[in-house]
Amino acid sequence: MQPVIQLFGDFAINSYSLFSTLGAIAFAVICYREAIRLSFPIESYWRLFLLVGIFAVIGAKLSFAVFFDTERFLQHPVDTFLKTGWMFYGAVIGGYSALFIGRGLFTFSLSNALDGMSYGGIFGLGIGRLACFFGGCCGGLPTDSIFGVTFPGAACAVHPTQLYESIFAFLLFGFITFTRKKFRFDGYQISVAAIGYGAFRFMVEFFREDSLIPGFQPFTPSQYISMALILTGTVIMLIKSGILRGGQRTEDS
Repeated sequence: MQPVIQLFGDFAINSYSLFSTLGAIAFAVICYREAIRLSFPIESYWRLFLLVGIFAVIGAKLSFAVFFDTERFLQHPVDTFLKTGWMFYGAVIGGYSALFIGRGLFTFSLSNALDGMSYGGIFGLGIGRLACFFGGCCGGLPTDSIFGVTFPGAACAVHPTQLYESIFAFLLFGFITFTRKKFRFDGYQISVAAIGYGAFRFMVEFFREDSLIPGFQPFTPSQYISMALILTGTVIMLIKSGILRGGQRTEDS
């Protein structure tokens, strides 16, 4: 944990803001490269990317307020929304919603957009979780294992769940990169990202502070969303790969 990074002299920068910004930039760059690779209409890309960004922010803030600050949100919705934290799954839901809304406004392949956003999102997540680690949020439960990390001011070591997710995100990104040439069908990247991250996030939630939040037993909010994500990814893979259509792959234009 290092909330502030001293760069040079008296110039310092908030580590959470730094890595969050780097994650957003990486997400934008990879999505742009994917748009070119998939022959995505560039004239629609920037408008769609802006729409995704807006909905992702709204989704991240709104979901955190609803799930983790419910009482205050019901009493002071606007103030709570502006001052509350961020929930990654909320950003995912908001971002994907923007793609479906954008499909009615612009001309583009929805499958390509879903694939490109998922691919870039996984890499961006890998950097974004470093922001959580250095900022000291989204941490894990106490542990005496060799993986435990003791943050400044903490009474004991905890699971560095932020690093678990960051490492896994980069590994998943690499896996998709090296296997997508073999599995050439629309929807491969989003289905693998959804199944892979959904399954990992479901498991890592058992080691996160979220597991202590009452009212959602037997699982946490993120675990319920993870199960839905795994199911969605599985359905997309079965349909798009042609398994449910006798080997005939589907395409979206």
